[in-house]
Amino acid sequence: MRLLIAMSLLAAIAAAPAYADNIDIRANDVLPSCRDALSVTSAVDAESKIKSPFFSGFCMGMVSAMMQDQTGKGEKNADFCYPDGASVRDAIALIVKEADENRATIGPDDSFYDMTFVLLSTYWPCKK
Repeated sequence: MRLLIAMSLLAAIAAAPAYADNIDIRANDVLPSCRDALSVTSAVDAESKIKSPFFSGFCMGMVSAMMQDQTGKGEKNADFCYPDGASVRDAIALIVKEADENRATIGPDDSFYDMTFVLLSTYWPCKK
C-alpha cells in the first residue's frame, strides 16, 4: 500500500504542472496501466499486478489532479462535477469502462488528458 501511495503522490506532483500544460501522453499507453491500478487491493498486489508503475501512477495522479481542480462542485466555471463520495478509483473505473466500450473511437494518438476530460465532462456534468 505504501508503494501505491508513494506512486500516486509522485505522479500527482509530476502531473500537476503537466496538467496545466495539457500534456500529450497517449491514452492507449496509459489505459492498460489504469486497468492494472484498479486491480490492486494491497501492496503485495501492486508488486505483482502493476506492469508499468510509471503509467499506473500517472493515471492515478492525472485523474486525482483533474478532480482536485474541480473543487467548486457546481461553480459556474467547473467543467465537471463529480458526485458526492466519488473517489479517484471511481473516476478511473468510469474512464476504463467507457474507453473499453468505445475502443473504436479512441485513436492511437489521442491524449489521455483529452479523453479523460471529455469522459468526466460527459458523465459527470455540472447542473447549470
